[in-house]
Amino acid sequence: MVKVLQFLIDVEDYQKLLDKVQLLEELSTARSELDSGKGITQEEFFSELRSKYSS
Repeated sequence: MVKVLQFLIDVEDYQKLLDKVQLLEELSTARSELDSGKGITQEEFFSELRSKYSS
């Protein structure tokens, strides 16, 4: 016998849930990219920012 469960969630809580899922997916992708060597160091990142936005 299969038990079916239903519940209501308000729009704001649903949006928060979607935001959390999206963040977890992005973190998972980022971790995979870092593990495969696609990332850059913090020093490289800030160096690129400085050169891009300095006058």
